[in-house]
Amino acid sequence: MRVHRLVQHAVRDTPPARAHRGPLVRAAADALPEAWPAEDHHDQALAAALRTNTTALTSHAGDHLWHPDSHDLLGRAGTSLLDAGLHQAATTHWQHLTANAERLLGPDHLDTLTTRTNLAAAHWQAGRIEEAIAIGEQVAADEERILGEDHPETLASRANLATYYQEAGRIEEAIAIEEQVAADRERILGHQHPDTLTTRANLATSYYAAGRIEEAIAIGERVVADRERILGHPHPDTLAAVEVLRRWRAA
Repeated sequence: MRVHRLVQHAVRDTPPARAHRGPLVRAAADALPEAWPAEDHHDQALAAALRTNTTALTSHAGDHLWHPDSHDLLGRAGTSLLDAGLHQAATTHWQHLTANAERLLGPDHLDTLTTRTNLAAAHWQAGRIEEAIAIGEQVAADEERILGEDHPETLASRANLATYYQEAGRIEEAIAIEEQVAADRERILGHQHPDTLTTRANLATSYYAAGRIEEAIAIGERVVADRERILGHPHPDTLAAVEVLRRWRAA
């Protein structure tokens, strides 16, 4: 919605609005994700307007979006900023959410771990690799302690950390993590699960970066075959894997 600032102020300043601030805030927060497109690129203008609406809402929401847990809208807006490539705005958003989550939910709450995970991703996308690694290492350790080493979130955080290591040129460390995550995901999720395929594709990329081209090609061929069988040839993930394999074979 777009409403003149004076009208907004007048509405918020009425006694009923002041008396029922919490339910009104949560009602608006429930409505915004309902209007959000499944993928931002389907309607970028709408996504931008919804991010603006979210900012307006959260600026007046106080702590009402944090009980009993963080509202889904907060994460949706942050993901939208990342998808839009607005790295600085995304970093600021996730820093603010992380501070609130730690203050209101505690450092070991699952929502707090999620906000820190996304903060690391924002740093990574902005090219601040060392910051991403520092946060990613702590999140991976905390999730292993709280959730267990086989939990999907723990595996995802370790996979993210491997990506950050690879970006920083720490290839052998990335390979060590990816080999273990690939084995764990295949054991827990099965060899056809999308997360398993993604981890194997990342491992192949790390092998290639380390000069282990034949090993990269062997895994890449398996990833292409599995994605063609599971997702179909026209799927973007399949086509991407085919193109990567073609370049490796040429090398």
